[in-house]
Amino acid sequence: MKKKEQIKSQLEERNKKIIDAVVEKMLRDCPGAVSIIGVAGSFYTGDFYEKSDLDLLIISDSQKVKPLLKCFILDDVGFDIYCTPWSQIERMTEYLDPYVTKLLDLDIVYVDNDSSIQRYMSLRSTLKDKLQKLYSAEDCQKAEYWFNKACESYADVMIYDNYAQCKFACANFLYAIEFMIYLINKSYIKFGVKRIPEELSKMKLLPEHFLKDYAAVVSACSVGEIKYTTTVVLKNAKLFLQKIKSSFCFKKAITAEDLTGTYEEIYSNWRNKMYHAVEIKNTYLSFMTMASCQAFYHEMYEQFDIPPFKLMKYFDPNDLKASAKAFDKVMGDYLKLYDRFEKPIVQYQTIEEFLQDYLLKKEE
Repeated sequence: MKKKEQIKSQLEERNKKIIDAVVEKMLRDCPGAVSIIGVAGSFYTGDFYEKSDLDLLIISDSQKVKPLLKCFILDDVGFDIYCTPWSQIERMTEYLDPYVTKLLDLDIVYVDNDSSIQRYMSLRSTLKDKLQKLYSAEDCQKAEYWFNKACESYADVMIYDNYAQCKFACANFLYAIEFMIYLINKSYIKFGVKRIPEELSKMKLLPEHFLKDYAAVVSACSVGEIKYTTTVVLKNAKLFLQKIKSSFCFKKAITAEDLTGTYEEIYSNWRNKMYHAVEIKNTYLSFMTMASCQAFYHEMYEQFDIPPFKLMKYFDPNDLKASAKAFDKVMGDYLKLYDRFEKPIVQYQTIEEFLQDYLLKKEE
């Protein structure tokens, strides 16, 4: 215990000398260039050890701070003295990722004037308010962004056969999955990278079997293992995110106005292409037409409280005519939404009928 206290005292003395040197150099070589200096990281949280560096936040928008910048090694410990612009601190209030610690956990040791500390504290208050608010559709979109980034890295995992490339892609995959989970739990990285697994283990909302599967990805030691374990994590993360979205992101009740032109759009964009594909025996055209229409159905389902229209399960590359008939069946199911509001299909038998309606009829 005595040795630990001695190490702590030595490190605190070292840190004070570095901070004093930064302030002295700033006042001498670039006075007025720095707004705030604060201690973040392990020396703020108390989670340091004998090889911990000093993590300083130096806020400055000035071009005159170059003399302060220094990257060096001192007694086998690396240090990086750099400056952070106000724009980066302001970006933290958007809570786009969980690296917002320096706006929430900071021991301020220097302030140039009252307006700087007021600005900083106002930004901190904004972020705290955002973290304390109930989970929202906007929060869900932010989490979904990181899930999509995880999917991108997963694609790299799948295409690499080289262990080193595969493992690196796997690290990027985990990075994005971690961010997704932090944002879903409206939390942030408090104790640095070494404590991320521990912080995740204490979170209320996690994918099924996440901690076991997450550890398996980290310890995977072959290309096959990496691909298998990342697949398991991604599948469960997708189900987890879908559950979160259904719980927190309420869909709009569809109205007759929302439906206006949608059935006609399906007819216009895709229906005849399906039958043309049958005529010319073009499997590609049939497949891509059906997929494009399925994307439309997905988009409507994401926005409105309507049944899912599962079109792609009917695609048969060996029977394009059956695929086209199935397209009509699903289209007919969609038409029931029109029937719900007694909404007629806008359809004309002749060009004259269209012109009469289009040119002479006034919109209500």
